[in-house]
Amino acid sequence: NETEHWDDWNETDPVFDHNYSDEFDYIDDFEDWNDSEFDHDDNFSDIPDGITEEDHFPVVIISEILDNDGILTVSAQLAEDVGYILDCGIRISSSVVMIDNEEFLGDFDPINRNFQVILPDSIDRSKNLYLEAFALNSSGEGVSAIRKLQRIPLMDELVPGSQSLSDGWKLSSWFGVYRSFPSTQWLFHEKMGWIYLVNDENNGFWIWKEEHGWIWTQEQLWPFFYSNQTGNWLYLFSDGKGLPLFYNYESYDYFMIR
Repeated sequence: NETEHWDDWNETDPVFDHNYSDEFDYIDDFEDWNDSEFDHDDNFSDIPDGITEEDHFPVVIISEILDNDGILTVSAQLAEDVGYILDCGIRISSSVVMIDNEEFLGDFDPINRNFQVILPDSIDRSKNLYLEAFALNSSGEGVSAIRKLQRIPLMDELVPGSQSLSDGWKLSSWFGVYRSFPSTQWLFHEKMGWIYLVNDENNGFWIWKEEHGWIWTQEQLWPFFYSNQTGNWLYLFSDGKGLPLFYNYESYDYFMIR
């Protein structure tokens, strides 16, 4: 009988101390704790002396990107002295959010607060790439703003539809005869000499000549060019010696670019 069992229960049987309190003395309890009772080694870090809690994580800036015949050298600088640098380098990815990036470490110069990384020539430059610099200290990791590396088209893509001749020479039905070279967008054109050619991927081409800057053309307009420097149109002739001779439609005269 559950009721009878309940009635038999006598609250005086158990021994209770009714003079208890809900309150807990946190301060006294904390003061009783003594970390000296624990056996530990305070010298747990391999970070050199001089690192303090006041140090900040690094602020990293990409200062220069050099392209030497397809070999990229990336230089980065710290904005201020933030103590000992544990690690630094460059990350590169085909994604603007740096997914599946490759990491290349650099050697940090503590005097000048900078480092350089030479990227291997095996990196695929036929697509747009994104890179960031990073540096790590005891406070955390700092990364630079993401920089974009414009794709370098494969040589056969520089002027689509070109036929290969020999020794690097190619023939385009509208662009003419030119010679391309591995891992660069510099080429030698039969009428314009040395030029730097950029396919704008919209059926047009930007061409750079040191003496005149950028000019633009496309198959439907050739041999007319738009001059980015003067804002007017040019017409290409040739002096027969590989030097470009242009007619300026604004000044109504001819000029040569060596």
